[in-house]
Amino acid sequence: MIKITQLLTVFCTIFLLLGCDRSNEHKSYEELIADYQHLNSLLYPVTAQSKNAVWPFSDLYLSSRNNILNQLLKASQSEAEVVLLTIEQRFTERFFPWPYNTNPVLNYINTVPKIDDAALAKFIVFSQQQMSASYHDKVRLSEFELSSLRHQVNEAKALLSPYGKSFTALTQFE
Repeated sequence: MIKITQLLTVFCTIFLLLGCDRSNEHKSYEELIADYQHLNSLLYPVTAQSKNAVWPFSDLYLSSRNNILNQLLKASQSEAEVVLLTIEQRFTERFFPWPYNTNPVLNYINTVPKIDDAALAKFIVFSQQQMSASYHDKVRLSEFELSSLRHQVNEAKALLSPYGKSFTALTQFE
């Protein structure tokens, strides 16, 4: 009888925890779009950056993007753009955290008032690890993409010389 009571208590606790999930909060379509734009703020040059920006294609970024896109799908089933963005999650861009067509490091440097050297170095090392793993899985950049990425690295390297950890990580990434 005690085991049944304990088992019932565990199931009730799990049920309550799942029932109290914060993802059930209902946001308007406009709020979700603003959340999505804020999530992607390091992928586009902006004038001001908040302190809690998420580095592109990190685990936190991917789970947040998936959550926002699922909420957008629930909020508006007819939006073709949201459906395409959801489908886009399957493509290989997630294997390249530093996209070839934008420079998240440069966007970060130009928009934050104080550069967090450790966080920037961590993103650069993460990008290097992801791209190395992708290379071993035979997912590679084209010559055009690789050339563009090299150009971006050189641009960022010129600005990161005063920051030891980031400059060292970028040199190894290069």
